[in-house]
Amino acid sequence: MAGKSISHDVSSNIDALRFGLEGVKGDIVGSHPLESLRETATKNLEGKKRIITDLTYGSSFNLKMDLDKQILSRFDLQLHVI
Repeated sequence: MAGKSISHDVSSNIDALRFGLEGVKGDIVGSHPLESLRETATKNLEGKKRIITDLTYGSSFNLKMDLDKQILSRFDLQLHVI
């Protein structure tokens, strides 16, 4: 009796339980309606915060914060544990 085996590809990075099934429907439908609502709410909140800081500290403060954000986004801010 010859031994039968099923090949299993371990190198595959597809994890259906965590990332869902791949298909065309997910690309067409898009995100959940509440997700888009949350994104617009956070954009509105950020806009209100910018207006408040503009009125409180002046317009140069927002420009400085944007510049600092651009500079810090270039660096990888991960902690290296030895």
